[in-house]
Amino acid sequence: MDGESQKEDQNASKDKKEVVAKLRALRDEISKLRENLNELDAEKEKWYKKKEEVSSQIQGLIEEIKNAKKKRNELTDQVKKEKEERSKINTEIKKRIEEIKKLNAEREKAGKDRKIDINPTRLKREIEALEKKIETSVMPFEQEQKIMKIIKDKKKELESAKDILEVSEKAHAVSKEIDSLKKKAEKIHKSIQEKAAKSQEEHERMLELSNKVDELRKEEEERYKKFIEFKNKFSEVNRQLKEKLSQLNQLNKEASVVSEGIKKKNKEAVLKKLEDKKAEVQEKIKKGEKLTTEDLLIFQKMELEKETGKQNEKEAPEKDE
Repeated sequence: MDGESQKEDQNASKDKKEVVAKLRALRDEISKLRENLNELDAEKEKWYKKKEEVSSQIQGLIEEIKNAKKKRNELTDQVKKEKEERSKINTEIKKRIEEIKKLNAEREKAGKDRKIDINPTRLKREIEALEKKIETSVMPFEQEQKIMKIIKDKKKELESAKDILEVSEKAHAVSKEIDSLKKKAEKIHKSIQEKAAKSQEEHERMLELSNKVDELRKEEEERYKKFIEFKNKFSEVNRQLKEKLSQLNQLNKEASVVSEGIKKKNKEAVLKKLEDKKAEVQEKIKKGEKLTTEDLLIFQKMELEKETGKQNEKEAPEKDE
C-alpha cells in the first residue's frame, strides 16, 4: 500500500471516529431530552388534573348556587302572594270593624229612643239558662211554676227589644268573623316570617357559595397558569428533540456514507491483494516452484473463474453483424 492510500485510510478512519463521537454525543443529548420531556409531560398533566379538580368543585358549587337561588326566588314569590292575601284579610277585618261600629251605634240609638236599658243578649242567655234548669232539674211543682212565670215575663221583655237583639246578634256574628279573620291573618303572618327567614338563609348561603367560587376561580387560574407554563416548556423541549432527531438522521446518513466508503476501500484492498497473489501464483507455476496451501486455494479460484467466464461466453447471445 502506497503512502497516499495509507493517508486516505487514515482520513477515512478519522472521519468515522468523528461521526461516531458526534452520534454518541447526540444520542446522549436525545436521551436527556426524552427524559426531560417525560418529566415535563408528567408535570404538565399533574397541573391539568389539579386544575380540572378545582373546575369540578366550581361546577358543583355553581349548581348549588342555582338551587339556592331557585329556592330563594320560590320562597320570595310565596311571601309576596301571602302578603297580598294578608293585606286582603286585613282590609276585610277593617270593613267588619266598621260594620260592628255601625251596628253598635244602631243598637245604642234604638235603646235610647225607646228608653230600653236592658241587654237583650244577656236576657236571652238568662231565659235559655232557666229553660235548661226546668228540663234537667227535679223540683217541686210550685217552684217550677214560678220559674215558668219568670221565663214568660222575660220573654215579653225580650220581645219588646227584639230588633235590638237582632242587631246585637248581627254584631256578635260579625265579631266572630273578625276573630276568624284575625286568626287566619296571624297564621299567614307566621308563615310569611318563616318563609322570609328561609329565603334569607338561602340568600346568605348563595352569597357564601359565590365567595367560595371566587376563591376557587383564583386557585383554578393559578393551576391553569402552571399547566400552561409546563406545556410551553414541554413544547420547547419537544421542538429541541425533533431538531436533534433530524440531526441524528443526517449523521446516520453521513456515518452510512463513511462506512460504505471504508467497506469499498477494504474490498478494493482485498481484491488488489488477491490479484497480487494471483500474479505470484502464476509466476510460481511458470517457474515450476512448489505451491503452498494458500497458493493452491488461489489457483483453484482462478480455474473456477476461467470456467465461469467460458460458460458466460457460451450463454451470451450472438451480436448481429
